[in-house]
Amino acid sequence: MFNLPNDKAKQRFQEAFLRIEFAFDKALAYRLGVDLDKLSRQAAEVYERGGLIAALDLVSRFEEPIQVHLVDHLTQTYIRFADETIGTLDPALGRSANFTIAAQRYARTYGAAKVKNISDTTRHQIQHVVEHALAEGLSVPDIQWRIVEKTGGQIARSRARTIAQTEVHAAASAGSQTAIESLQRPYRKEWIAAVQPGRTRPWHLVANGQVVDGNEQFLVDGEGLRYPGDPMGSARNIINCRCVNAYLI
Repeated sequence: MFNLPNDKAKQRFQEAFLRIEFAFDKALAYRLGVDLDKLSRQAAEVYERGGLIAALDLVSRFEEPIQVHLVDHLTQTYIRFADETIGTLDPALGRSANFTIAAQRYARTYGAAKVKNISDTTRHQIQHVVEHALAEGLSVPDIQWRIVEKTGGQIARSRARTIAQTEVHAAASAGSQTAIESLQRPYRKEWIAAVQPGRTRPWHLVANGQVVDGNEQFLVDGEGLRYPGDPMGSARNIINCRCVNAYLI
């Protein structure tokens, strides 16, 4: 993480970072997958009684449980990576630092924004499915089945994995960044791309090795990012990103 001397050391650090992340995004993906699949099935049931408007209104009722799960996982992730960063530099600091308040603030802020995005997307998906099914002249039972087919099951789980991987990575990077900033000393940071042939964004490969001062942003495909996965960044730059920061102190 700090002053990594060569590419091999950087690769080992990246692998270790993502290995810790995996447990967090796996747990969140499971929980969100259950929530989204349940929402799909209940929307199908409600459609029978109240039509499209009732199905769309149901989405709002799922915002609270989704936010609870999201905020909890992002808070835990943020704290773990902040502690890991401080502990790597100075074990004594790692035992005494408390990042709970910063973690909760981050998780609530970006968790709320993500829940709104999830709700808006889910409403759009359900509306799209129903409108197309009606245009095909499908019966109510067939429309119910179509709602579940197109928004639940494996589709819900796949969507949950993408959300979890993206949001957990952002929280992990944010936690590490906050920990470094808490030291109140000059530092630089280096973008380390996840080099996976055929999968890594070409512009992330271009950013690989880019070094900036701690208070500056990386320039990635013309966009400023504070760290890989920065939730202020565009979807094009952050969804399923696996790049990491290394720090030079």
